[in-house]
Amino acid sequence: MKKKTKQRIKKITKYTAVTTLCSGVLLFSGIIVYVAHEVSTLPKVDTELFKNFEGSKILDQDGNVIWQNTEKLMSQATYDELPELLS
Repeated sequence: MKKKTKQRIKKITKYTAVTTLCSGVLLFSGIIVYVAHEVSTLPKVDTELFKNFEGSKILDQDGNVIWQNTEKLMSQATYDELPELLS
């Protein structure tokens, strides 16, 4: 009787391990497919979006500036506006 019980426990353990492994592989594959789909549907990144030369502003409800960070005020300069280097 004990030998039968040991065989039964081994069989159950074996099937549980195989089922868990297969479930893990299927779950991992599903996650990979989902992430690949999400990445492929993302909008293209435009480098112009990263060029931000303005400081922070707080506007009122009418769109008037009520506060502006004045520590770093920058604006884009053209090549013609740059001074010549002294040699």
